[in-house]
Amino acid sequence: MRHRSVERGTVVVISLGLVLLLGSLGSALLIRSLHESHIGHRSAARQRAFFLAEAGVEQASFNLQTPTDLTDDQTAGTLVTGTYQLESPPVPLGNNRWQVIAHGFSQQEHRRMEAVFQLTPQSLFRFAL
Repeated sequence: MRHRSVERGTVVVISLGLVLLLGSLGSALLIRSLHESHIGHRSAARQRAFFLAEAGVEQASFNLQTPTDLTDDQTAGTLVTGTYQLESPPVPLGNNRWQVIAHGFSQQEHRRMEAVFQLTPQSLFRFAL
């Protein structure tokens, strides 16, 4: 009789240890997957902010190709993934060179991008036949 109760006690202790081990392993894997998910979302937001800053640089390129009155230039924009903003006006560096600084904002992420443009004079008749 004593032999059976010892076996039952051993089985209960081993079962309890196995449940605790599997529970600990499961919770550790859950915490790790949540952490990886958070890292992935943050990385995607950083990438979106980078692309938004790049869109700002493209807008600045368009602004510099238009006539030199800076009053009608677009300096900010909102897209589906966030917003971009240009530090205005562009900084003249001499010899038709301009420095532009653009900011991209997506969720809590922010990216700053600087670009230097070298403008080349265009002919008045570049679209003529």
